[in-house]
Amino acid sequence: MRAAALAAAAMFSACAVWAAPPQLAIPDGQVGLPGSRVAPNLLLHWSLTIADAGAAYRDEYSAATEYDGYFNPRLCYSYLGDQGGYFSPLKTADAKRQCGGDSFSGNLLNWASMSRLDLLRLALTGGDRVIDDRGLTVLQRAWLPEAATNFRSRSIDSANTVTPFGAGALYISSCRNRIMFSENPAASCDKPPPGEFNARVKVCDKADSESRPQLCFAYKGGRKPEGAIQENADLMRMGAMGYLTDLAADDENFYGGALRAPLKFVGHPKTGPLRPEWNPVTGMLEEDPDNAGGAKSGLLNFINLSSRRGAYKTSDPGAELFYEGLRYLQGRQASPGSGEVVEDDGLAVWSTRDDPVTETCQRTTAAVVGHSSFVRDRYVPGNTIAYLGDAARAADGFHGTFDVMQATRRIGELEGGELANLDTRKDGPDGAGSYYLAGAAYWAHTNAIRHDSDAPIDTLALELDASPKPLSSALYLTAKYGAFLDRNRDKNPFVTTTGEATDSEWSFDGRTPAGYFSGADPHQIGHAVREMFAAARYPRGEVMGKAAGGGNYLIQASHDRQQSTGTLRRYDISRTRDGKISADGAPAWDAAKLTPAPESRKIYTSVRDSEGGSKTIDFAASRLPALDEGLVNFLRGDRSRETGQAGGNLRRRASVLGDIVHSAPVIVGSPSASVMGAGYAQFHASVSKRRSAVYVGANDGMLHAFDTATGVELFAYVPNALHTHLYKLGQPGYMHRPYVDASPGVGEALAGGKWRTVLASGMGMGARGVFALDVTDPSNFGTGLGALWEFTEKDDAAIGHIRSAPLIAKLRIGMKDLVPEYRYFVAVASGLNNYDQDDGDNAARGALFLLALDKPANEPWKHGFNYYKLVTPLSEPKIANALAPPAFALAPDGSVRFAYAGDLQGNLWRFDFTGKPPWSKAVGPGKEGEPLFVARDDSGNRQPINHAPRVVFAPGAGYLVLVATGRLLENADLDPSGYAMQSFYAIRDSAAKPPVLVAGRRELASRSASGSGPYVINGDAVRFEGSRARKGWYLDFPNWRAEGERTAGTAFLASGALIFDTLAPGASVCASMVTRTYAVDALTGLAYTSGGVSEAGQVTGEVVEQAALLSPPLLFDMGMVAGQRSATGATVATHTVNIVRLRGEGKPPLSQKVTVKTPAGRLSWREVANWQELHEAAKK
Repeated sequence: MRAAALAAAAMFSACAVWAAPPQLAIPDGQVGLPGSRVAPNLLLHWSLTIADAGAAYRDEYSAATEYDGYFNPRLCYSYLGDQGGYFSPLKTADAKRQCGGDSFSGNLLNWASMSRLDLLRLALTGGDRVIDDRGLTVLQRAWLPEAATNFRSRSIDSANTVTPFGAGALYISSCRNRIMFSENPAASCDKPPPGEFNARVKVCDKADSESRPQLCFAYKGGRKPEGAIQENADLMRMGAMGYLTDLAADDENFYGGALRAPLKFVGHPKTGPLRPEWNPVTGMLEEDPDNAGGAKSGLLNFINLSSRRGAYKTSDPGAELFYEGLRYLQGRQASPGSGEVVEDDGLAVWSTRDDPVTETCQRTTAAVVGHSSFVRDRYVPGNTIAYLGDAARAADGFHGTFDVMQATRRIGELEGGELANLDTRKDGPDGAGSYYLAGAAYWAHTNAIRHDSDAPIDTLALELDASPKPLSSALYLTAKYGAFLDRNRDKNPFVTTTGEATDSEWSFDGRTPAGYFSGADPHQIGHAVREMFAAARYPRGEVMGKAAGGGNYLIQASHDRQQSTGTLRRYDISRTRDGKISADGAPAWDAAKLTPAPESRKIYTSVRDSEGGSKTIDFAASRLPALDEGLVNFLRGDRSRETGQAGGNLRRRASVLGDIVHSAPVIVGSPSASVMGAGYAQFHASVSKRRSAVYVGANDGMLHAFDTATGVELFAYVPNALHTHLYKLGQPGYMHRPYVDASPGVGEALAGGKWRTVLASGMGMGARGVFALDVTDPSNFGTGLGALWEFTEKDDAAIGHIRSAPLIAKLRIGMKDLVPEYRYFVAVASGLNNYDQDDGDNAARGALFLLALDKPANEPWKHGFNYYKLVTPLSEPKIANALAPPAFALAPDGSVRFAYAGDLQGNLWRFDFTGKPPWSKAVGPGKEGEPLFVARDDSGNRQPINHAPRVVFAPGAGYLVLVATGRLLENADLDPSGYAMQSFYAIRDSAAKPPVLVAGRRELASRSASGSGPYVINGDAVRFEGSRARKGWYLDFPNWRAEGERTAGTAFLASGALIFDTLAPGASVCASMVTRTYAVDALTGLAYTSGGVSEAGQVTGEVVEQAALLSPPLLFDMGMVAGQRSATGATVATHTVNIVRLRGEGKPPLSQKVTVKTPAGRLSWREVANWQELHEAAKK
């Protein structure tokens, strides 16, 4: 991420006179997850030696193979000997990567000149820049040590196809920073031939940048090559441990390693005096960003410039290097004899250093980049074996007891077999090494290493060579025991939460550790680096998503942030003796484990023509020529080309199903029985026994349909709007982004001249717009209408990012022969960021869209014909805005009379559909588009409305609109300095003409909450008619100032009870989000007694322990018990509702009962009866 550079380039736009309100900075994923407010640490352990200066490619040259490296394998190069001595792009190579005899093939030059170290540098930093000027960047191959026997001469035939030399055999040698070509096989570094060239190459000119956009990034004055470090600069603090090389074997500093680059933000620093490691405007690297004074400093310089003078480490004490990194992470100084110099190889060494851990909850990952075995690495606390100069060393008692032999022995016990005595087992060349690195990583992962934090250290491993023991190398075991997901905290990677034996804690396939990355194949080094960084960004482990409930089961979504994978599970539920809901057992199914074979999956998409029409097609490479065939197969579930497989170049996945983050599953069985219309009864009867399906969006680019009974996927749909972004899903080191990250909505409607069940969904921040599908028969999606349409910003620029479920709306459009005429639409608010910041000061207006469901797929969108847009005025030009999802007030025939929706500027809008299309006067209800109400706190500050309201009948006439304020959209919403009072409002709309607006909270009855929680709710009785009538009520959330309490989502209604959650992020960045549940009477705002009667002085607002963040509760109606009749004949019924919540991986759901008393024998609340009449009757 390069936010600083982009900000610098865009500074001129800040002065634009007609700038629109600022856009929302919506981050990827959920806001406010535990630990997410603190950037993680990634400490590289650079365990490289002279062996890494050897040739990366050691087989014969093949024109059919593309070789990675500093040279672009798809370009041809000339050599500019008199202009600096470097290769420069000349032209594009042909399909065989040949150059016609007048230039050098970039593919050949990579094969001939690249070392393993170069491939690492290319992936990490973009390469070693020997010339770094504006408009010119030249990379230099690693300096080869003298007599580098691992970089032998090689030869090629038909040299004139890939070089400017003649036909026949050509011999190629590399030494120091040179590459030599000769027709004489005797030519060598000692006898250089005439064809001697600097191993340097100009990169990121126009041709190179267009061919390698993943390498070259734009700055003022030109493009610069960058790697995984720059890509992750805004996401992690990074540093490095490394060896010292300017030493003799008897030097006391020969031991272990030293801190070479302190942990920090390497890009634009967020704290501290350190400078960025590159200029945010030009992209040029800084020489001493860490103020070392004399030596060059910084992480990028350490990686790029190490051994440029030709000095390489010859031994490889990896365990000692890791232990010194561990001391650094503990906030301690280096061991005596480690790093007691100020520079090495011209680069800074930090013998004294600051504590790198900024917060107690900060997550830290150690990443070891090295070899399958180590040399002379036993001088670690707990060692009792004096061998080859490694002395015994007492255990370290800084925090707990670190005994490396004890920890390594425990790994041997868990592994068994020939590894049983791992602590004494010799490893490496001539048995000169140990397995202590694995033991140290295991200890750091399963024990608190600091006094002030219990956060473990995860250790990832990138192995650069092919181990003779591929399943038991030191680095393999380091990753296996240093990064497993210890769900039950038993320090055993083979036993999980349920107590069953499983490999799921340490591996996705039972063979490769989740934290292990292989670079033995040089073609995989770049992929492995990016995948390692991706693993370091986020912790492993499931994050609970949203859920849906059936009569005797619930469907739960979750995702793993690190792996970008998701799960959807069904749990059967039961009722306990005390009336609560229980779902403690194993899931009935897990959809992620039931994905059909790639060729068997029914996946569809749509394509659009030049006229704006569309048609549904199979999502298959043969139907999608613009998409890469391998990528399409990958998305369908083919895993043969994932990294780690032979020739694999696509992202390694834990499972095929993508992560499910903001999408709430929806269960669709028999169609609704309450819909009215000609022919509907026949339709209902014909499909009432159809297969029940669960629909959910995932960030694998698809809306999925699963069989509710079995969990098997029925079909999936890939929105056309996402096609241009699908390639990112296959990239190793995939930088996560949303795709179908939104909740679907489902309803019955007339579409295509027939009754159908229609699903509509946005794509969240994946793309702007919404799509609609015919899901009448989920078993045979391809035989129906398929995708009805897609509607994006290409059709109307005012549509934004839609996360909430769209609504299916029946609208009365007129009369014909005294019979009402209706039309069905998808109703959706314009959503998030539906404007560009340079679109003018009136661009950020919200809009309610009505998208016709009778539009033929081949018909283009036309405003006023097949869609309508009802625009709200902009109130505050300097405040970001977005219209929230609407709620409907329905007429007896099921058509929409009014829609209500709030916006982020606190306006509560009413849209009036009692007239005819195009409803040009619908927005209001006040004159000239005045809102019904503006939410403001006691000081007059606007309060944002971010969720759909609820609508009930008000006493006498009109409606009561129930709406809460507060938002959790941006990371800035977690800043305590911005905490503001938030509230819940009940606003009466009299629905009278002329309209009666609510001027402010002075016209509402106040409800107060006191205590430390649960809160005592007090307030006077609310009268909606008469001389002391109020226009509703409001409740200010009491914990806003210290903890930032605000609404968590849309409220629920159950038998007259209003149930809603609040969230409180807290003042500390390490605080866990606190969820509270409120249950009050919808008309009075007062809480209930234990007997179910609402009155002043009762408590609500209980804290929900370990609730899943942003996962709304499920409500289960447990039935009604009618009481005895009173003297007047009235009967009071007691309703019981169970509120069921998810609590995270391995924890049973939490069940909470709410009891409400209502009069029996009347219409129920769900039928939207006049609640006030029932409420008053209950008092008699």
